[in-house]
Amino acid sequence: MTEHTDGTGLDGNLHIRNNQIRAYCEANYKILFDFADLES
Repeated sequence: MTEHTDGTGLDGNLHIRNNQIRAYCEANYKILFDFADLES
């Protein structure tokens, strides 16, 4: 699962890590509960 948004923007560490989690899940056919997407 991704973390909640924290307002650091596209260059923030949290946004980068959330994208890393998304890429991992997509590449490995995993289910993702995307908190960041829900909050956007």
